[in-house]
Amino acid sequence: MCNPWPGTRCSTETRSKLDIYEAKFKDALDNFGEESHEFKKAEGKLVQVQKEYDATEQGMKDLEDLIENGTNVRPYRVRLEEAKKTYDMQKNALNEVRNGRHGLVTLLTENPDNFFEADELLSVTHAAREYNERMALRYGNEVRPVTANVYNKYLDGLEEKLNKEHNGEIPADKMEALNQLREMSPPDTINYKTYSNLPDALVRSREALHSEVDYAAALQNVDPMVAASFYEGYRKQYQKLYANLPPTERPDPPKTWVTGDYEATGYTRDYDSSFAPRDPASLYAIYRLRSDPNAIPESFKTYKDIASIDLETSGPKGKEGLQPKNGRIIEVGIINYDGKTGKETGRYSQLIRPEHLFLKKYGTGAEDVHHISVEDLEGQPAWETVKGDVFKHLEGKIMLAQNLNFEKNWLSHHGDSVMISQLAKADTLDISRKHLNLPNNKLQTICNEIGVAYTDGHRATHDAAVTGEAYFKLRTHVARLWRKKASRANAPTIKKLPQLNRFF
Repeated sequence: MCNPWPGTRCSTETRSKLDIYEAKFKDALDNFGEESHEFKKAEGKLVQVQKEYDATEQGMKDLEDLIENGTNVRPYRVRLEEAKKTYDMQKNALNEVRNGRHGLVTLLTENPDNFFEADELLSVTHAAREYNERMALRYGNEVRPVTANVYNKYLDGLEEKLNKEHNGEIPADKMEALNQLREMSPPDTINYKTYSNLPDALVRSREALHSEVDYAAALQNVDPMVAASFYEGYRKQYQKLYANLPPTERPDPPKTWVTGDYEATGYTRDYDSSFAPRDPASLYAIYRLRSDPNAIPESFKTYKDIASIDLETSGPKGKEGLQPKNGRIIEVGIINYDGKTGKETGRYSQLIRPEHLFLKKYGTGAEDVHHISVEDLEGQPAWETVKGDVFKHLEGKIMLAQNLNFEKNWLSHHGDSVMISQLAKADTLDISRKHLNLPNNKLQTICNEIGVAYTDGHRATHDAAVTGEAYFKLRTHVARLWRKKASRANAPTIKKLPQLNRFF
């Protein structure tokens, strides 16, 4: 059975897709070998498409046949269990849309400041449900109907909030929607959790949208409020010009950008943007601002310089050592670039010696990774001595890094958290995750994909320089992807600053 999203996947279409990726996997193995970048890409995609096929009616039947006729059947049992759970969740999600509960709950959930439009609200509900689905699969949570008692308590709470919101006089349309919800049988645990947590999801969605606009502003090198205005403008452009056209004529983002072939990639699978609105108009607006260098006219560009930074750190072994409070910065590398031309304008490279007792206890941490020894730090300055220079190289610039949160958290803890929070930021990992669709988004993997030399990894200056080079190549690559579809390449550019009615 074939259904539009969010229904169950179609067996025949997914089987055809699986055949394609099985052939690509074999070709990569034959032509490049198991250790190659090409093979790992093909292997990762095959695993993901296999999961998708497993969760179809024919895919589950195939697994049942393998279990019945095979010998080492445990892996097939595990796959079948996950496939059944995925299939049931997809089927239940479609039922929630068809029976109208999805829309009714969205209508009755408080929309703070009326921030979201109706199409955005529905997409946020979908996004919240998909997030709960992924968590249920990851942690093995049982999916079952909630009890009538739990469901009725939820509806009672919803009615109480509506009474407070409307001073005891709930509007007729909302009262009718509430009555319709009471007549329905209870949803399953995934959908119930989505509905009961929807107010929190709206808050997270608003934060995620702000974050997306801020990232787009850095990529366009404009002020965030300018980016927010153009985001609104391109949403309206889509609604006016494209929303009612056939899919082939719409300038929609590529399918892989929206969903990703890999669990950790794609706009909706990335945690940072999972809750952001992803109705077609919103996706188009964000994708355009991220991808089209001409989406915002030159007159609005600020052209801040870019500071690509990498840190090497030391601390306890394991996850504890990744927390800034437990460790010390032992090397900083910064490469500065002209924001308009992309040419390198300066470098800063410095080894840093922690206090004696810390070095005695932890040494330089993962020396096998960064190859910095205690002896290398002899005679080097302390962090307090150099941190002023570090922040001087960042001040007023766009801070660029691979996995930016790491550098941001360490610099905030050991330096000036206010200044770091105010910097515009760009992240090669974020660009890769959203646009390259790779099995992982490590710097070396990104470099292999786009043709950047990565020779002496895990030293700060090298990685900062490689990140900078990767960033500019990624921007060119992403722009090509934007222009690949004629309807996107020919989409009109907004010339004047659109009116901004929210984001304040």
